[in-house]
Amino acid sequence: MLAAAALGVAIVGSLFGSVDRDRYVAANEALFAELPTYPGAGLTSTSSSEHRDDENSPIVGYVTLYFFDLPPGTDPHDVAAFYERELRPEWALVDELTAAPFAAGPILNLRRGRASVSVNLESWRVDVLEIAIDHGGDS
Repeated sequence: MLAAAALGVAIVGSLFGSVDRDRYVAANEALFAELPTYPGAGLTSTSSSEHRDDENSPIVGYVTLYFFDLPPGTDPHDVAAFYERELRPEWALVDELTAAPFAAGPILNLRRGRASVSVNLESWRVDVLEIAIDHGGDS
């Protein structure tokens, strides 16, 4: 009887997109640990938030954000060039927003398999770099 109940929970979980938050975020953190840090940048905070395909769908994953203080006066294009140089060719550049009205600062979106990294310099005027990580879930 317990085995049948456990199987039922597993089936319902898989139908409704049950995602283990701790495991997913830990995988994002492991991926982040592989990435270089821009010279002189200091990590100030992190946060993780759920991702859904639309507002009524189940949670399909989590995005982990990392915020860094940049050295005062850092050119955002230098930071973007650093990440593009350091991450390629292993990471494919899939989108690049570099000018208004599309972005207040450079944004690079890179992909490796199902994993994604976004390097966001929209807040460069206040010396902030944001990196968003999604390891892409289980294969």
